Amino acid sequence: MATKKNSGFVLILLGAVFLTVGVFEYNKSQNPNGCVLNFSKSLGGKASFAFKKSTQQSRYLGIAAISGGVIFTLTGCVLLLKSKK
Repeated sequence: MATKKNSGFVLILLGAVFLTVGVFEYNKSQNPNGCVLNFSKSLGGKASFAFKKSTQQSRYLGIAAISGGVIFTLTGCVLLLKSKK
């Protein structure tokens, strides 16, 4: 029973970390650095495309981390609830 309780706490903690990282990455992709954005637009072509691709990857990484955090948190809650029975 103690193993389920400890595993539940670890999973909840891991889920909270994943949620925090995911929200940070998603917000970073929504508000790109203005200097870098203007510089990449002035270069045009491949530089602008590479910058857009990196912000898109950051957005998807944030969404994946948020999803993983929710899954870990819910799994940890289920383990905690089962350990009380």
